[in-house]
Amino acid sequence: MLSSRVPDQAREFDLRDSGTLEVTQTTIRIHRPQEESVTIAAGALRRVSLKPVAWDRASLGALVVLFGAYFAATTHLLGRLAFVAVGAWSLVRTYRDRSAVYLWVDGAPEAIVLYPHAADRCHATLTELLQAT
Repeated sequence: MLSSRVPDQAREFDLRDSGTLEVTQTTIRIHRPQEESVTIAAGALRRVSLKPVAWDRASLGALVVLFGAYFAATTHLLGRLAFVAVGAWSLVRTYRDRSAVYLWVDGAPEAIVLYPHAADRCHATLTELLQAT
């Protein structure tokens, strides 16, 4: 049984990609408007993790921006501005993919990745559900 922090009724979390995640004591439902909804039995959940930021990608993106900015000021302006653009794109992509919740489920070849607005609360609820099953 889940503790009183997760009541018998469903807990719902809004996803940044315009969907919702609904967690009950027996199921996890992922509703996305552009895709078919997915229902997962609570017993099929094997692992849950939270990845706040992809630090490797963020570091590399910042390094590429700095490299491009420095050399754009000193030599080959056009070529180095390409470095700045690629680095900036990498940083934007890293920001967009922040606070990812990964669900490993029986029968799925890879993890299901979700981007909830309240990632910490979502992760805590799913972890509690995993420990209760």
